[in-house]
Amino acid sequence: MRSSSLLATQLERGFVKQLMLGTDGARRTLWSVHGHPFGLAFLADRYRSVLEALDIDHDMQNTMFVTNPSRLLTLHKPTRAAGTTTTKVDQRRLAPRNRETV
Repeated sequence: MRSSSLLATQLERGFVKQLMLGTDGARRTLWSVHGHPFGLAFLADRYRSVLEALDIDHDMQNTMFVTNPSRLLTLHKPTRAAGTTTTKVDQRRLAPRNRETV
């Protein structure tokens, strides 16, 4: 699989913390219930053996399948970088609004 060799190359270059795996789940033609072999079930189950054949260890797989998606999908309150200050525009935007006057 070409995508597997591209993935292995990116892992060799140290991009494991930037990679996530997925499929086009909106395409019903890829769903296993419609007989297609390459849906999410394939990714979660059979694709792991492809990754192992490429010597992609369990820790890297866990990072791509669990850690990275978890980090991406976790919502955090935005914070400012150290040493920056809020401007007057930011202060107005962040100030609570009086709903009676809006």
